[in-house]
Amino acid sequence: MQTKSPFKGVIHGAEYPFAVGVHIFGTYEMDQEDYLVRNTMITAFGNFVKTSNPSTQNLRWPLLKKGDRLKSVHIGVKSFVETEPKHIMQRLHFWDSLSSKHNFSQIQGFPTLKT
Repeated sequence: MQTKSPFKGVIHGAEYPFAVGVHIFGTYEMDQEDYLVRNTMITAFGNFVKTSNPSTQNLRWPLLKKGDRLKSVHIGVKSFVETEPKHIMQRLHFWDSLSSKHNFSQIQGFPTLKT
């Protein structure tokens, strides 16, 4: 058994060990910080199921309304909300540029930077 996850950052499926205890990329021992992240995730999921609001005691999950600036919730040892995170905005601009330059049709009703 590995003592730490072999990955740095977030990968597809990275939430499984925290949310449901399933390790899809091998097994490793969770440390105290991992358990803090797990508690935040489980509390947020539970609150969302019970109240439709995933906010926790230490993390206020922002309500997103049409016309609002994009907000991203980072769940970690120190969870936080970031407005218009650069890495996400760059990706959104890329997809919007495809639409403009190449008549790329986006999924109907899916919000874009222009809506």
